Amino acid sequence: MAFRVQGNLAVQEDVNRNVYRKKTQTTVNRKKAISAPEKLLYLVSIIMCVVIAGFVIFKNAQIYETNTKIQQISFDIQQLEKENKNLKLEVRKMEDPKRLIEYAESFNFALTDEANVLQISPTTNKSGTNEDIAFID
Repeated sequence: MAFRVQGNLAVQEDVNRNVYRKKTQTTVNRKKAISAPEKLLYLVSIIMCVVIAGFVIFKNAQIYETNTKIQQISFDIQQLEKENKNLKLEVRKMEDPKRLIEYAESFNFALTDEANVLQISPTTNKSGTNEDIAFID
C-alpha cells in the first residue's frame, strides 16, 4: 500500500513503486523522392529555358553585328563624300581655262587659229579588217 505523502518527511516514500509511463512513438514523415516523370519534366523545362535564352542571345549578337556594320558603312560613305567633294573641286580647278593656258605655255604649246586645224577621218585599211586608221587629209 502506497501512501501519498504530501510534504511529510516522517513517512518514507515507497521508492519501488512501479511507474508505468505511456510510451509515445514519434513518427517521422519522410518526403518522398522526386518521381521519374517529375524529374523528366524539370529537365525538359530547364533545357527549353536554356534553348530560348541561347536563341535570344544569338539574335542580339546578330543585331549588334549588323548595327556595327551599318555604322562602319555610314562612316565610309561620309569619308567618300568628303573625298568626292575634294575631287570635284580639284576637277573644277583643273578645267579652268586660265590654268590650261598656263599649263600649255609651260610645255611651249602655242594657240592656233581655226584655219590651221587638220581634220582626221577614220578609214578602213586595204586588208579588209574593220580597224580604224586615221589619215591626214
